[in-house]
Amino acid sequence: MGNSLPRTKFFMKRPTNTEGVEAGRNVDRQAQATEEMYKLVKPPNDAAGQKRGTLVEATAKAFNEKNFEDLDNLIKEELEDYLYNDGEGFEFPISRLVEMRNAERGKQIVAKKQKERQISLRSSIRQSITHDEEEVSKDFKSSSKDTRFCCWRVDKRGAVGETILHLCFLNNTRVHYILAEHLIRIYPNLLHDIYHSEEYYGESVLHMAIANENIPILKLMLEYGKKVGLNLQERCYGNFFCPDDQKATRCDDINSEVVVVDYDTDYKGHTYWGELPLSFAACLGQPEAVKLLVEYGVDIFAFDSNGNNVLHMLVIHNKKDMFNLAYRLSKENPHSGKNLLESRNRQGFTPLTLAAKLANKDLFDHILELKSSTLWAYGPVTCKEYNLCDLDTIDSKDGSINSMSALNIVLAQDSRHHLDMLDGLLYQLLHDKWKSYAKIRFYRRAGGFFIYMVLLITAVYLQPGNTVPITSPGLNIYNQNCSIQTFATATDYARTVIEIIVYFLAGVFIYFAISEIRFQGLRLFGWTLYNAPTKAGFLFSCVLVIIVLPCRLTCSVAAEDILISLVICTCIPYCLFFCRGFKLVGPFIVMIYKMIVGDLLIFLIIYSIFLLGFSQAMFVIFRGTPHEFFSDWFESIMVMFLMTLGEFQDTYETFDTARNPSAPKVLFLFYMVLVYILLLNMLIAMMGNTFNRIAETQKEWQRQWAKIVLVMEQSVSPSKRKSKQRRYSQPTGEDGKERALVIRTRTKATGEEDENTMRQYINKFQKNKKVVESESSTPSPSPANEQSSNMI
Repeated sequence: MGNSLPRTKFFMKRPTNTEGVEAGRNVDRQAQATEEMYKLVKPPNDAAGQKRGTLVEATAKAFNEKNFEDLDNLIKEELEDYLYNDGEGFEFPISRLVEMRNAERGKQIVAKKQKERQISLRSSIRQSITHDEEEVSKDFKSSSKDTRFCCWRVDKRGAVGETILHLCFLNNTRVHYILAEHLIRIYPNLLHDIYHSEEYYGESVLHMAIANENIPILKLMLEYGKKVGLNLQERCYGNFFCPDDQKATRCDDINSEVVVVDYDTDYKGHTYWGELPLSFAACLGQPEAVKLLVEYGVDIFAFDSNGNNVLHMLVIHNKKDMFNLAYRLSKENPHSGKNLLESRNRQGFTPLTLAAKLANKDLFDHILELKSSTLWAYGPVTCKEYNLCDLDTIDSKDGSINSMSALNIVLAQDSRHHLDMLDGLLYQLLHDKWKSYAKIRFYRRAGGFFIYMVLLITAVYLQPGNTVPITSPGLNIYNQNCSIQTFATATDYARTVIEIIVYFLAGVFIYFAISEIRFQGLRLFGWTLYNAPTKAGFLFSCVLVIIVLPCRLTCSVAAEDILISLVICTCIPYCLFFCRGFKLVGPFIVMIYKMIVGDLLIFLIIYSIFLLGFSQAMFVIFRGTPHEFFSDWFESIMVMFLMTLGEFQDTYETFDTARNPSAPKVLFLFYMVLVYILLLNMLIAMMGNTFNRIAETQKEWQRQWAKIVLVMEQSVSPSKRKSKQRRYSQPTGEDGKERALVIRTRTKATGEEDENTMRQYINKFQKNKKVVESESSTPSPSPANEQSSNMI
């Protein structure tokens, strides 16, 4: 079994998580297995009281007698039938290993076309990723060869594809490590062997030594590994080391050891440590092991199947100290010229944006400081510049919207932890955006909308009724259809002019919306409408206004009335969008949104079930009677709805007209208890809970205000965005094409620093006082001495 956690933490108590359940099954597989190699070294789950294995017992005897010659001879004798070419190894076809692993998983090998389709899908999703595709594809190939070097025979391995060297590290005792040391010295090629089972495929003894925190044996392995060309970038592709949400999507390609997994992941997994030995050491908090691996030439810039390098993994596991160590070691690496902080994973996240995605504010602020540059410092005031490449939603190169920026990622999430990310630099960035251009556009758009709304309401108010008398010689009739087209008074002319303006403005708003789609793309425009649903309603009302025009020309008064009613209902709520920009009423608008989408939706689902059930029961009870309310099934629904609102006195008096008057009264009693008392009060409690939750989170309005800023900048062309960005940023980089946010900060001394400063001042004052007193007690200098002192 490939789990290398200490026995006391894993084997004594069966975990309840997914990894623990699957690992427990493999423990049972080893316990029930009858492989011959277990006679040499028993697995750790073997029953108490039995021998530990022939080689382990021989090792214990040799250690007590201080004579290992017989042990070495026994190792050579017992392992002769288990090794390829007397330990010199054999190139085993990868395709056969993949078939064995796939057969254990019970899934078909993925077809070539299916894999190409997945790769094409990933490429279309990652449009903003700046990875060098040739480098990525090259790095993700496990080997240019079609074979894997194996020392231990594939057909004589343990129940989960392990060798006895793996078993030594799995038992994790002193005597087993002594045996492992002798095995490595005699057959160093055993270091190449990995687990072949689906659960732990790719795990080597190098991974296990790191997980067991055994630095001496790790150093020994690296020394012998250097002689035999050990791959220090060996990856754990096994299911045990995969993120939880990717386990169910694992499938194989016959020509590669790399497992094909789903593109999306949340990186959660108790043993997802980045597959690589270096990432293992870093995630497990072993600085000595990290330094040792780098010293022996491990590639610190390597990344796993999800594209995560060591810094990505340390962000996932929130290891700040190890993050500093890994970053310092990468800066000291002379050969690459790469920057770990700028490397993107398969989902397009740099360590900075991944910290934003995972709401890891501590590391997010820390990475910002690592990437910043100090321009000048004067006393407590420091001026720094922060590159906007991964921060700002505007791409400084072409002015497009950077969907993978930290600001966009934070605002796309709804959790309170992401809300805390808006403190600090992101808030300063938003404030500068708002101050430089968003505020002007916001007030301008608000003013244009309110003018349009006033004109629309005025035009509707000035419309005449459906019947207007028409006076003509000899006639005194009423025009029932086209009375709205009459121009008898000045009011009719004014209304017509206002309506023409309303039509024109509605067309202008639709034109601007089409321009936004052209600038943003349909997907980003949909995201904008999702964050501003009242804007979607307003654009719909503008379309309806245009549709009203042919109804007017054809005198379709009834259709026009319906359309105008819909226009008013979808247009006026757009006021709420602009109210979100003001701190006085913004939080309450947020509460309304949350209650409608959350509390009210849940209530309506449950309420509809009760309403339909009781209304149709009433309809059945009164069926065949001339009841004015319950004689129709739809009318029954409407009456029961009105009863929910408290209008039931008149209805209750008519229950006596039923064939069985007691039946509707009993139904009415249950309906009042379940719906009027229980459900309505439950809705009030849910809304009160939502109100309190948002009221406690005072920053929720800040998120809504930030989304308004993004909506404002997404509504203009890329060239205008680029020019707007220049208002709040300065050029940076060697060519000056990149932009940076310049911020001046003032450091405040803590209470301890103030106390230390005061103590230094007192000590200095007392020292000067003693010097003055000693000088006053000494005799005055002679004129000659005085003259010489003056000269000095």
